Amino acid sequence: MQLSPGGGDEFEVREFDLASGAFVDGGYRAPASRTSVAWIDADHVLIAHTLGESPRTASGWAAGVRLWRRGQALETAKLVYMAPAADAILQVSRMGEGAQARGIVLRVLDYSTFELKLIDVAGNLTDVDLPRKLKPFGLSGATARHLVVQLAEPAVIHGRRLPAETLLSYDVQAKGESRRVRVIYTPKTGEFLNDTMLGFATTRSTVHFVLTQSLVPRLMSATPGATGWTARESVAGAAGESMRVGGGDPAGEAVAVETAG
Repeated sequence: MQLSPGGGDEFEVREFDLASGAFVDGGYRAPASRTSVAWIDADHVLIAHTLGESPRTASGWAAGVRLWRRGQALETAKLVYMAPAADAILQVSRMGEGAQARGIVLRVLDYSTFELKLIDVAGNLTDVDLPRKLKPFGLSGATARHLVVQLAEPAVIHGRRLPAETLLSYDVQAKGESRRVRVIYTPKTGEFLNDTMLGFATTRSTVHFVLTQSLVPRLMSATPGATGWTARESVAGAAGESMRVGGGDPAGEAVAVETAG
């Protein structure tokens, strides 16, 4: 859990057991700081913090990512990545479950330029070869095996020029670079994708996004196949309605959809 004293941008990290409804005695705990934290598995956590003399980015957020083992003192956790001090923000998250789980490092160079990296449970770092000019906030979401981003500018992928606003996937398990990056959806003339905060969700294997045309929203659900992604309409909205999607289950296929108006 992330507990923010006074509601500020610094928060304390504490491990909480949902089954018992109590904090874990001797579990993970870090004092309040500007922190980003994500599980890799039950005994490994990625954490970027600003405690003590820890390096910081230009905006005062943590610049170093550490792999923190259960039972280990935080100050001895292995440093697995250091962002340049000129960067804006560094964030960590996770994709996948069980043995396929990976940590994700999001490097925010500025608020229109992003880089992604993967970290395994041993602390090995892998660069993600995607265009850097992406829609905020860089990473739209992740399924069990795909990172999902949206282009902010046109880009050339495998010799094909793709327009801005295109949704792309990056397959972390693909064999061969030519199969890693695929188009999920390219909006047609008059269509636009709602923002990724309220109009986007991922589950274990599906990418859901709200697509609007002529004030009519539709929830599109995209799934991968041998030759690429297939997107279908799963919820139809009425003209003038607003539609939101969120709460994607990383271990299942459930999402929450809300319409109003």
